[in-house]
Amino acid sequence: MKGHTIHFDPPAEQGRVVKQTYAIEDEGVYVSSMANALPRAEADDLIQNNMKNIMDGKTMIIGFYVRGPKGAPTSYASLTISDTWYLAHQQDNLYRCNVADFQAQVELIGLFFTNTHGKGSLNTKEAYIMTDGKKKETWAWNVSYLGNCALIKKGHHRLANDDAIYSHRGNRLSEHMFITGIKMKDGSIVWIDGAAPSGCGKTTTAMAGDTFVGDDLAQVWIAEDGTIRSINPEFGIFGIVRNVNIEGDPLLMERLRNPESEVIWTNVLIDDKGVPH
Repeated sequence: MKGHTIHFDPPAEQGRVVKQTYAIEDEGVYVSSMANALPRAEADDLIQNNMKNIMDGKTMIIGFYVRGPKGAPTSYASLTISDTWYLAHQQDNLYRCNVADFQAQVELIGLFFTNTHGKGSLNTKEAYIMTDGKKKETWAWNVSYLGNCALIKKGHHRLANDDAIYSHRGNRLSEHMFITGIKMKDGSIVWIDGAAPSGCGKTTTAMAGDTFVGDDLAQVWIAEDGTIRSINPEFGIFGIVRNVNIEGDPLLMERLRNPESEVIWTNVLIDDKGVPH
């Protein structure tokens, strides 16, 4: 269908390689008990030994992205360096790619995040995904599944969460939340941010509103006038299509079946007529 793209991931990489995903740890600095910790010296050696020359013979792609609308104090700039056109294509769909806006947000916030990814050999057994909270960087190699290499999403959400907790405590939140607006009888809109674990219906709930803003991530802060503001770092949907149906998600199903929508299908079966299931 016009605007639709199919991407095939390696057979052994049909999801996140959680046991090979690490937080880089400095001595004496607390890392979440839910994260696999890797000492910095060991992580540095792995990065140097595995990432050196990994893009030889390939095109290095650099993307200057902003995680949210320009001007918001929580729209973090994210630099992506990769050799995978699929990753660039997906991020161009899901984030705002603009060099001038990237620079403006760096000047506004005073920092930016970096994600460096190399497809490498795609040997999943030798893959690593790393988050460095101190240097505000993420690294990934030997992977192509977006959950493992498009770390502007999950990895940089973790960095945004750290910035909210440690640099803006009590004033900001960086959360897995939907943002939607419910129109009242008097015409006003009540805005709602809501959290739910994966697979529990954030997308469906968000689309039940009258004004859909986001279904997955929310950057929340208290403005100077005391009001609570919220933005979606993304401007698309990155979701699981399993169990999505016309009864529960009519708007989403309409977009997935509309030739004018840009859709990337991955981890799906394609029949002999080219239809994804």
